[in-house]
Amino acid sequence: MFVRIKKIKGIPYAYLVKNTWKKGKTIQKTVKYLGRVIGVKPLSESLDLSLDSMSSPKDLFYSLVNKQLLALGFKPKNKTVYFNKELNVEFNFRSLSFKQQNKNCVLKLNDGFVCDHNLKRLRKVIEGSVSCRDEDFYDSGKELARALVDLGFILQKDQFQKLIFGILKLREENSKKISINSEFESNKKS
Repeated sequence: MFVRIKKIKGIPYAYLVKNTWKKGKTIQKTVKYLGRVIGVKPLSESLDLSLDSMSSPKDLFYSLVNKQLLALGFKPKNKTVYFNKELNVEFNFRSLSFKQQNKNCVLKLNDGFVCDHNLKRLRKVIEGSVSCRDEDFYDSGKELARALVDLGFILQKDQFQKLIFGILKLREENSKKISINSEFESNKKS
């Protein structure tokens, strides 16, 4: 699935679309209306990815999104809601949605779209990267890069490496927990 833009009376709107095959031809089917498209530019070119204190994939995801929101001029209203006064757009971390005047909207950032669908996909990819088998990690890294590009998040090489190292650290901690739980279970059976 991907985001497609349709202009209605000169105003761009975003839709989640998937391709299906019918009688040997590709047909695009609209899955979901995402909202009006608002173009944004980051206030700073590079994100400060300090991932040392990340203890879970969820922490890593929220830290990455938080840094991007701050770079786009959003300010926290409370723990779960951020607001950009200039755009009059609110972001809710619980639903991962953007609203302008209580209507869904999508941020066009670089060549990507920051919307609930792409954010949920990024969260799922990060979680999968932490728990996947070692032989699947390379493909998981490529999927992570695609998810970031689809969002319009541009990371420099060193920033992407920091992100991968953060995921590797979480993988290591995850495997230690599994190892400890396995030992505990085997001792319990004895």
